[in-house]
Amino acid sequence: MNAAGEIIIRRMRECDIPRVYEIERESFDDAWDEESFAYSIGSAHDYGIVAVKDDIVCGFLIMRISFDTADIINVCVAEDYRHEGMGTGLLKDALSYGAQMSIIRYILEVRKSNSPAVKLYENEGFVTQGIRKTYYSNPVEDALIMIKES
Repeated sequence: MNAAGEIIIRRMRECDIPRVYEIERESFDDAWDEESFAYSIGSAHDYGIVAVKDDIVCGFLIMRISFDTADIINVCVAEDYRHEGMGTGLLKDALSYGAQMSIIRYILEVRKSNSPAVKLYENEGFVTQGIRKTYYSNPVEDALIMIKES
């Protein structure tokens, strides 16, 4: 039994997809569809995890692994649960898993204007290495390319 209010990070399951999709849809105009999440959790190359508090999925992260490199391709925490450490917990878990898998380089893109996410990534050792012009749509915006070498 978990203590009330405790944040649990665990592997994403098929039964989590409706809630993960709901979080994604509420947060992004260009949201993944449910089939994309199902594909990801069924892929041997993807590591999908969720943050759970009081038996409610509150956030998720998906990382795609290719040889010794991992691309963090989707991270989101439901608005009502932001600033509770879930993003940090998800990222730390992914980096720990990556270390077990001998990952030496992590890559991600983040909206240039998303300063809370940029700060989170910087706190975990990511460094901005470049910009992808007009990478995002709805609204159109540049992405920072952030990299962490292990």
